[in-house]
Formats: sequence, structure tokens, C-alpha cells
Amino acid sequence: MNKRSKDTRFQVPNTYGDSANIDKKIEKMNLLNAIQVYKSSDYERLFNMRNYYKKRSLEIAIRDAAAGKNPDGSMNSHQWRVGKKKGDEGGQELVKYFDEIQSCQSFEDIFQITEKVKNKIWRLGDLWSYDVALRIGFNRNLFPSKVYVQRGVIAGVKKALNGIRPRGRCIPLAAFPKELQQLEPYEVENFLCIWGKDKGKKYC
Repeated sequence: MNKRSKDTRFQVPNTYGDSANIDKKIEKMNLLNAIQVYKSSDYERLFNMRNYYKKRSLEIAIRDAAAGKNPDGSMNSHQWRVGKKKGDEGGQELVKYFDEIQSCQSFEDIFQITEKVKNKIWRLGDLWSYDVALRIGFNRNLFPSKVYVQRGVIAGVKKALNGIRPRGRCIPLAAFPKELQQLEPYEVENFLCIWGKDKGKKYC
């Protein structure tokens, strides 16, 4: 007796491959959607921050950056734990490096200076050091060449790299999915900070 042939009349063709490939396509689609949402909403906050610091004198930019000042005059949420007193203290110390900051040729040069100040003053951490260097970089038109990783960004990095968290303070842009490589490294950092947060926490 012949084996009954399989009835394929009602089978849906598998145009996506196995389940693993389907998951990858969905993840890619979600990442692309998330980037588009970021560009249409959250990116404006970063753009306004960049413009604000670009228009300040260098000394004011240094002091405001250390204090975590937003364009509207409020303190950035990243610096709430640092507090105004410590932020101002960091600014006073940073101004001592005014000539060096003015002579910086890259974001990394600025970052080395903010790291020095961070290590001198208790309570100033990695997030403070990066944020301050970025704000001063906005003023000097000097931007990160890699994606810097500090508290708040780690969850987004793991999400983008399938659970992997590379060692080191910064990660080459080429290590991230191609969808993210359309952004500048500092934009990727900002995006990952937002994308990696709980749904109820929108801003970074």
C-alpha cells in the first residue's frame, strides 16, 4: 500500500526562513522603527543642547557643562545625583584647564581633561565626565569618534549587540548594526540610552 502523500494545498509558503531568521527580521524592523521615532522626537533635545553650547563663550560653556545646564536653565537629569554644589566645584576645577581645552584638537583630548577632574573630585563619575566633554565638544565643534559607554547606556548596548557588552569605555561604531551606523557616535550613545530604558522612562 502506497504511503499517503502529504497534502500541501493549504500550506503557507515560508518566505522568511526558519524562526531564528524571522526573529532577526523582526528585531531589525523594530530597531529601524525605533531609530525613526528617535529622529522625529527625542533627537530634537540633543540638537537643542548642541546649539545651546555652540553659542556660548568657551568659559561659560565649561561652567554650564560641568553644572549640567540644559538650554532652558534646568539641571540635566544625568547630573541630579552629582548635585549643584559638586557640579559647580567641577566647573571651577575645569576652568583651570581653559588654555588646554582651547587647544584640544579632538573630543578625546577634551575627555582626558574631564577624566582628570572627575578623578580629583569625589562624586563626579563616568557619566559626568562624558556628558561634560560632549557639551564642551559641542562648543568646540569636536565630536566623539567612537560610542562611549557609561551607566545608562549599558542596557541599550546589550540590546543592540544581542546581549553582548564589549569591554572598555568606548566601542567602534562599526561594531553596531548597520542601522545604527547612519547616526553619529554621540547620537548612537544618546539613542541607546533611551532605547535601553524601561518603557516608562522616555528621556535620557
